[in-house]
Amino acid sequence: MPPNTTATTGDKPGKSGRKKGRKARLIVLVLVLAVVAGITGGAYWSVSTVRASFPQTKGSITLDGLSGPVDVKRDGNGIPQIYASSEEDLFMAQGFVQAQDRFYEMDVRRHMTSGRLSEMFGKDQVKNDEFLRTLGWDRIAKREYDTKLSATTKKYLDAYAKGVNAYLQGKDGKDISLEYAALGFTNDYKPEKWTPVDSVSWLKAMAWDLRGNMQDEIDRALMTSRLGPQQIQDLYPQYPYGRNKPIVQEGQYNQLTGSFQQGGGTGGSGTTTGTVGTQTPAGTVGTQTPAGVTGSASSPAAGSALTSQLGGLYKVLDDVPTAVGVNGQGIGSNSWVVGGKYTINGKPLLANDPHLSASLPGVWYQMGLHCRTVSSTCRYDVTGYTFAGMPGVIIGHNADIAWGMTNSGVDVTDLYLEKVTTNGYLYDGKVRPFKTREETIEVAGGESKTIVVRQTEDGMPLLSDRDDELVQVGKKATVNTAAPDRGDGYGIALRWTALDPGTSMDAVFALDRAADWSDFRKAAALFDVPSQNLIYADTKNDIGYTLPGKIPTRTAAHDGSIPAPGWDPKYRWTGFVKQDELPYEYNPERGYIVTANQAVVDKARYPYTLTTDWGYGTRSQRITDLIESKIKDGGKISPEDMRQMQLDNSSEIAKLLVPKLLKINLADGDVRQAQKLLEGWDYTQDADSAAAAYFNAVWRNVLKLAFGNKLPKELRVKGQCLWVHKIDSTGPVDDDSKVRECGERDADQAQPDGGDRWFEVVRTLMDKPNSEWWKTPKSGTRPAADNRDELLARAMIDARWELTAKLGKDIDSWSWGRLHRLFLKNQTLGTEGPKVLQYVLNRGPWKLSGGEATVNASGWNAAGGYNVVWVPSMRMVVNLKDFDKSKWINLTGASGHAYSAHYTDQTSKWAKGELLSWSFSGKAVDDSTSDTLVLKP
Repeated sequence: MPPNTTATTGDKPGKSGRKKGRKARLIVLVLVLAVVAGITGGAYWSVSTVRASFPQTKGSITLDGLSGPVDVKRDGNGIPQIYASSEEDLFMAQGFVQAQDRFYEMDVRRHMTSGRLSEMFGKDQVKNDEFLRTLGWDRIAKREYDTKLSATTKKYLDAYAKGVNAYLQGKDGKDISLEYAALGFTNDYKPEKWTPVDSVSWLKAMAWDLRGNMQDEIDRALMTSRLGPQQIQDLYPQYPYGRNKPIVQEGQYNQLTGSFQQGGGTGGSGTTTGTVGTQTPAGTVGTQTPAGVTGSASSPAAGSALTSQLGGLYKVLDDVPTAVGVNGQGIGSNSWVVGGKYTINGKPLLANDPHLSASLPGVWYQMGLHCRTVSSTCRYDVTGYTFAGMPGVIIGHNADIAWGMTNSGVDVTDLYLEKVTTNGYLYDGKVRPFKTREETIEVAGGESKTIVVRQTEDGMPLLSDRDDELVQVGKKATVNTAAPDRGDGYGIALRWTALDPGTSMDAVFALDRAADWSDFRKAAALFDVPSQNLIYADTKNDIGYTLPGKIPTRTAAHDGSIPAPGWDPKYRWTGFVKQDELPYEYNPERGYIVTANQAVVDKARYPYTLTTDWGYGTRSQRITDLIESKIKDGGKISPEDMRQMQLDNSSEIAKLLVPKLLKINLADGDVRQAQKLLEGWDYTQDADSAAAAYFNAVWRNVLKLAFGNKLPKELRVKGQCLWVHKIDSTGPVDDDSKVRECGERDADQAQPDGGDRWFEVVRTLMDKPNSEWWKTPKSGTRPAADNRDELLARAMIDARWELTAKLGKDIDSWSWGRLHRLFLKNQTLGTEGPKVLQYVLNRGPWKLSGGEATVNASGWNAAGGYNVVWVPSMRMVVNLKDFDKSKWINLTGASGHAYSAHYTDQTSKWAKGELLSWSFSGKAVDDSTSDTLVLKP
């Protein structure tokens, strides 16, 4: 039977503005439905159809399974705070409330993680399902639930699933979400019950998008088809430890004890931390030559077999739906904490803004989970950000501590080129049989399809099986003389820590109830995938950082930077870094900690290669500089200062290039006019800045001319066809031998993307004005370039006329925001559904400030264009002195229902850098409550 529903009536006083807003939305909705009616026949699409799925937020609802009443208090933005008397009731209510707001999103997510998108969306998703079934996220999540997670965690997951299913009981699809009503025109899909494994699987999807350097691993190998070893090295410079500080600065590895130890800082509470360990000699870590980069006979994974396989694999990867990021590209975040010594209120301030894909609804869901009386039997009083479909809180604070996360970028994936025969695969001189399983994919409106998944004995899935072309290429591919005979061919297999069952779900609940640094570290040790930088502050005035995660160790033969020969045992993983060997900091002397995807620790002070592909520290160093500028001469940092730092738009690459650009002599008066925009520019990328628009266009064209046109087609933008010079080991060949090649990557995935790796590439080459990289041929009436200054001049010319075409000839009308726009799209029907549905479900554009590798990281891909492709997906500033004075904001809103008041009600404030009040105490929550729903047993 459906849950019993009793609704109260009436609004609180002072809500006339909200009523006017509802009236305006209703007018828009009626107009939209009038358009839809002309396409669908109209009777099915009515105002009631759209509003049928809006959640009940007042009155009471009876739910079977509760042991006592639960209060759901929503503020003016629809953000819920849940109050219960038992832990099971708390998480059951969380499941019910998240399903009210976001079930369609939850349903799509679980179909993605289980490789069942075709059941909802038909035959176009079969290829994606094949790949996702090959990875087997839901199978691993099931093993995790059955064998790894604690009984308590499973109890919470069961309660959460019970709450979701209580919401679903007695509802048709159209009662749940507008999207189900739309799907009803094409298939008879019906939502099924939620399971605990559905929640666990989402952590695998998140880990996939935050998987580290797999993309760089592929790119480096693909570059070998057209670039030599030195050229590839030019494009992957060393991390600048001397200029951009790593996260951990005061601790190091102690070889005598085999653990990471902190240098002698003192904390806010006066405690002294550990002793300094013996230093590992500089240069002993990460200095090996990556196997296969050169393509030499000594590198058996090189050759056209690898290039062909990876090119095909990328096509498969490129189509896989993203969970939180842009298919592993551009994933970054900012998080920093300032100790009480340097804050105006004498207690820590903690800021966090993860940079993820822009989606609608946004990836995060804000809420609070409160036991009415915190005790040993009901231990939760926590608030923050979580994912719809998962119990608990991922980032936020409780009554004692606050924490934030940024992606660590550690290397937890390796690709292996496998020698495949009809009987199995070659390993250590013997042919080993594959483990196989059949997977049947059900297809809405079509016939089901059965595939066979092959895995090595140690559990590595053969990814290349999922592309018919790859299978044929692998059979025919040529390899160098050190590789085994071709036989049936070659394939690509994946080793990834998330393919092993883990305990990350245990970690979520342990973090939520942690009371101090010791609890926090124990909780972090359970967070095996994805490996995140965890930053910490507590009400006792302590701050800290720890790197958790299941991080592999490798032999000296292989540093993980490029795909390796799967038939050779010396390239296999040797184990995992022990938890007490992982870097951390606690109450460092400097009084603050910054994490923004930079190197975790100086490689000269640590014996393990965590990755060869850190972010290059542009954002982290800018944040550090901003903090230092505030605290010098006794200054103090306020919560408003933290917010302003999150909005810093300064372009570090502009500071390097603009002085050079202003010295370039230009003959064309129109180009000189654009050049003058840079005079006196303060390097900030505000949305209304003409200078920022022109500089970023110049930067885009510098990258295109110097590098983009010289990269192999597999890395360039799809459809960009060029007659390109052949390239030898010293650079482009200056003769008549040219080849026509068309790019193959989507615009938001192509290279050069303009991130801070490219900042470092150009910074290094600025001192080499005659480098071959600065040479580019004539194009039409545009001049050739033979050195740095000539290429910069050409880029300024090209940028001037590119912006003339996009924004008009009058430079007074130019602005960065006209180029740099955010479009929010529903990630299913909003991207590939009928145009009218896209209009109903999507929102935007917003003109944004910020840019690539700035603190206000509204990322764009320089190879593909200027539109925003990743964003600060939320922002928060936690005040450890008074939690009720903390601030937060989400990219979109609490609701996933189009035309709900809370669909995108936070977006305009977010775009302007504003933050909302964040209530925590019972009184503050009551004062901010607009609607109260009581869930009754």
